[in-house]
Amino acid sequence: MREKNFIALPLLISTPYIRTKLLSPARMTQLNLQIEDLKLSPSKIFIKNIKISKNTKIRKSISAFYEDKKTLNSIYKKAEKVIEKEWKLKRLTRQESAQIATYRKGDFFNWHVDAPYYEKFFEDQSLDRIMTVILALTDYSEYEGGNVEIVDVLGNKHVISDLNYGEAIIFPSTFKHRVTSIKKGKRKSMTLWLIGQSLSIK
Repeated sequence: MREKNFIALPLLISTPYIRTKLLSPARMTQLNLQIEDLKLSPSKIFIKNIKISKNTKIRKSISAFYEDKKTLNSIYKKAEKVIEKEWKLKRLTRQESAQIATYRKGDFFNWHVDAPYYEKFFEDQSLDRIMTVILALTDYSEYEGGNVEIVDVLGNKHVISDLNYGEAIIFPSTFKHRVTSIKKGKRKSMTLWLIGQSLSIK
């Protein structure tokens, strides 16, 4: 049986999330060219194994899964190094697909957590999402609204309203977070998850 993952509470307090660059400009251009061919459809959510599609008060956006292993491996490799350096977390593995999402005027993703993940498609039922990575595929200057808001372990709210093109946010998947409503323009992002034994704080 795998060892459980622990994060020291002082580390979570001092560093509730991380902003970092994970892809070179050339790789970002390549990624955006690849996702142009994806067929996006109304985003779905899962609540206790029940799939709910559009017309909910929780999420309004369009999305699709992205599975290019070369690009994903490059992102994950750098994300793992950042996570190990900042939070001393090892033994994480990679979810094989990422989600590409587009938020247009009026779109949003209300308060939610990414773990515990109720849709247990992991073969090992003891696994769960540990870290969430959100990569900006558009620059914050291209839209209004669409802030990422994160509530940390102490209940403090952090608002990220200036994500640059190619910049990523990394935070524990158990943290409540949301994307606020888009007022103008279009916001594109990629979300990835690192998985492992359920996260504990010590």
